[in-house]
Amino acid sequence: SAGPARVFGIESKGRLALGYDADLVLVNLSARRIITNQSMANVSGWTPYDGMQVTGWPIATVLRGRCVMRDDEMIGLPSGRAVRFLEVPRLVVRQ
Repeated sequence: SAGPARVFGIESKGRLALGYDADLVLVNLSARRIITNQSMANVSGWTPYDGMQVTGWPIATVLRGRCVMRDDEMIGLPSGRAVRFLEVPRLVVRQ
């Protein structure tokens, strides 16, 4: 995630280091699952991947150093917050 954080100028993401959020996902690379709308924890209640078989499945998610999902179960209340961006100089486009 270091590359996208750098490209998009996202603050406090992309590294496991002091001052960064410590967000990470542990993945079982050999687990096989079929994605369903019911298995997704999102606001919309559906996914365009419904019915797709995949290899590799998240087994735990850590958000800002705190485990928020383990073995397909959400732990605790939602605790997301808005992504912060670094101030990036504007590009001047000449025509």
